[in-house]
Amino acid sequence: MDMGGGRLIRIMILVLVMVLVWKIWDYSSLPVLEPPSFNAEISKGMSSSKLQSDQEQNSVLQAPVDEEQLLQETRTTIHTLENESDTEIREEKQDLIQKGEGIVIRPITKKKKLTDKGNNSETMKIKSKKKEHEESGKLEKEKKIKEKEIEKGQKGKEVAVKPTMRIEIYYEVLCSDSRNFIMKQLTPAFEKLKDILQVGLVPYGKAKTLEENGKVTFDCQHGPRECEGNIVHACVTNIIKDEAKQIAIVHCMIDRNEQPMVVGKKCVEKHGEKWASISSCVTSDKGTSILKHMGDMTHRLKPEVTFIPTITINGSQEDQKHILLDFHKVLCKRYKGPRHPSC
Repeated sequence: MDMGGGRLIRIMILVLVMVLVWKIWDYSSLPVLEPPSFNAEISKGMSSSKLQSDQEQNSVLQAPVDEEQLLQETRTTIHTLENESDTEIREEKQDLIQKGEGIVIRPITKKKKLTDKGNNSETMKIKSKKKEHEESGKLEKEKKIKEKEIEKGQKGKEVAVKPTMRIEIYYEVLCSDSRNFIMKQLTPAFEKLKDILQVGLVPYGKAKTLEENGKVTFDCQHGPRECEGNIVHACVTNIIKDEAKQIAIVHCMIDRNEQPMVVGKKCVEKHGEKWASISSCVTSDKGTSILKHMGDMTHRLKPEVTFIPTITINGSQEDQKHILLDFHKVLCKRYKGPRHPSC
């Protein structure tokens, strides 16, 4: 009987363990169940019939039990409870994650993408500039290579440098000899030899410069109209820098220079230049100053001017007679460089 009671106690303990595991989260303490004490009942004077009745009831409880099956069921139940416990723990963790309790959530930024998108145009500009710089560097490199090749190909060869002759024409606008020289000698010779000539036109002639009370005036050989014409020519040579145009306009004006301002406007505009700048020069102190400078140049000539026009070649007045007759021939003869094709 005692052995039967012990077995019942073990079964009850197993059941309690199962209940304890199942309700571990809901209960903080376990109830205490004391097994019945049969010896106590006997000591209190229970009747033999009652004792027999109790023994019969206990014999019913002592029905045979399959211990292996009971252990297997207990193990299965415990395993199930463990799985369910794990599930509850995972759910609690998920709740904590959602609530942000004890979990450090690192925000996922799109800084790089936003930066790339925001700076897309700037990036394209940088790439474009870089490409242009590379192309420019490439072109510069190719240019240097070509220059080196040209230099290498020309190494050892003599480069022909054409010397030039400095020509100065001292004339006056209403002088017939000046007119003939400019139209018949200077213009044709310049057209043939302009690549070796530097021409300076000095329209002053045999005039005189007068200064009184700070005012400058001129006394010209052929009268005031010639002085006016000289100033027009002087302004043309000062403002228009192209020698070919200078000579062409002077050629045009000196053909009919009786009305310097009228013919001057016509000839200047004919050759594509603006008359306003020339006219402003003529009517201002600038024209007077330029013509005075032309006079200073003329008076400095050595020997002094005795005939107009006077022509100098590299500062020399030598051979004036032949110059007036065939200027081109004299230039070819006195040229120090290689023979010119037109000579």
